[in-house]
Amino acid sequence: MKDAQDKNAEKSYKTDEKSLMQEIKAMLDDYFVCSLSDDEDGTTILFENGQKFSLHIVETT
Repeated sequence: MKDAQDKNAEKSYKTDEKSLMQEIKAMLDDYFVCSLSDDEDGTTILFENGQKFSLHIVETT
């Protein structure tokens, strides 16, 4: 019964782009040595070796 409840909860859980980005940034900060900075389109990730990435989240249907 608990498994069915957990699956129903997973199906009904909703998040938005901003909340999802915050969760991902927290995970990145836990697993990588990098600098994270927000910009108007998303988040910039800068690693100590000079690599730079841009992370954008857009909900699709």
